[in-house]
Amino acid sequence: KITEISQEKNRIEAILESMVDGVIAVNKESKVSLINSAARRIFNIEAERIKGKELISTLFSHRIDMYLERAFDKKETISREIKYKNPEQKIIHATFIPLLDEEEEKVNGGVIVLTDITELRKLETVRNDFVANVSHELRTPLTSMVGYLDTLLESDIEDPETRDRFLKIIKEETDRLSILIKDLLNLSQIESHSFDLKAENFNGVLNKVIKLLRKNAENKNIDFEINIAENLPLVYMVREQIKQVLINLIDNAIKYTPAGGKIKINIEKEGDKVYFSVKDNGMGIPQVDQERIFERFYRVDKARSRELGGTGIGLSIVRNIVKQHGSEIQVKSREGAGSEFYFYLKSAE
Repeated sequence: KITEISQEKNRIEAILESMVDGVIAVNKESKVSLINSAARRIFNIEAERIKGKELISTLFSHRIDMYLERAFDKKETISREIKYKNPEQKIIHATFIPLLDEEEEKVNGGVIVLTDITELRKLETVRNDFVANVSHELRTPLTSMVGYLDTLLESDIEDPETRDRFLKIIKEETDRLSILIKDLLNLSQIESHSFDLKAENFNGVLNKVIKLLRKNAENKNIDFEINIAENLPLVYMVREQIKQVLINLIDNAIKYTPAGGKIKINIEKEGDKVYFSVKDNGMGIPQVDQERIFERFYRVDKARSRELGGTGIGLSIVRNIVKQHGSEIQVKSREGAGSEFYFYLKSAE
């Protein structure tokens, strides 16, 4: 009998330890009698520090103790969403279950089931922000287009110069809307698909991008300084995607570098990786904005970005493509002293 009880106890403990949700069992005095590993991870606490102690003195969360006491008083299950910080803030869905005796008159203890929903809430926030931002970005050019079209249709504008100016503005807004929708579709495709990486020549892609953008640089009298290490190996990549990354990064460097400036491009091998960097001597990015520039629709200078034709999605596309290649995009910048963006690709040799 003792062996059977011991085996059953071990089985229950094994089940509790393997659970994704946190479980805390307490006695009628609210002292902890059992806590599984998931609950310890949620509260960032060791089992030895909590067993046999009161919840309020161990977890330092008055809400948990308050809701447990309420479940005991009402003799019914209570579910609540709780914010807890130790040291990072977490959002927890907690269910407080009182354990009643056979006659359901006295509370013998309780069980708290905890689900960490922090990431879920973050995703909901990102989704809501995305919908709000898309709505705003689409509404701005549409409002302008509708306004000018209404003016053309309702007013008898005989001056060809004024009419042509209105039509030119409508065309510019239409082009901007088209680019925005194209970027959104690209981003959606990149985020929802995985791609097969092939051994490719990085230099060949870079040369095509430089030829494509050189005219833009010449129009602003910007010099390219290109340093490529000798005997670079082939790298694993999707050619068209990396081409898109280089176009975004180098085109941004041209846009935000003043006339007569310089852009440095470096490619070098380090271990089993090939590093690419593009550095400008433009306006730079404030420290407070550097962590957010890869977010969708985030702009450091909204007015200037729109003036230069930016949609606010380019760097988000860059980040997602680079992630698909098993790498990460990083930035070094100082306000007024330019910016440097860099990432690596894995060598195929």
